Amino acid sequence: MYNLSEDIGETTTLAAVQVDKRDELLDDLIKWQEEIDAPIPREINPEYETEVMVSILT
Repeated sequence: MYNLSEDIGETTTLAAVQVDKRDELLDDLIKWQEEIDAPIPREINPEYETEVMVSILT
């Protein structure tokens, strides 16, 4: 979560400050994923292995 009008480079996350909004958005995302039966990747795509992706998925 970022304030793009003040932080166009997305350098400061607001997720820790606006916890209620973060949780609301996460709940909405989870409900939407369930509604459309969206597959959630559980394995690393061998075509896209970066240190960032490895740390996220492990």
